[in-house]
Amino acid sequence: MIYFCFGDDGYARHRNIVFNQWFADLDTSVEKYNSVIPYEDGKVYGALLVVKENPLKKLIVDSFNSFLNELK
Repeated sequence: MIYFCFGDDGYARHRNIVFNQWFADLDTSVEKYNSVIPYEDGKVYGALLVVKENPLKKLIVDSFNSFLNELK
C-alpha cells in the first residue's frame, strides 16, 4: 500500500506523525518505507507499506524508489 499526505490544509506533517505512531503499534510483519517529497511551497509525506515475506518485495520497493526519484 502506498499513501501520501498532502499539505493543502497545513496538516500533512501531523498526519504523517500519527501514521508513524499507528504503524509502531502494528505487528512486525509489515515494513514501512517513508518518503518526503518537495511539492510546490511545502512537502508531501508518504510511505510504502509492504509485507516482509512478499516474494516481490525488492521489486516493489525498487519501483517505489524509482517513482519517487522521478518526482524530484
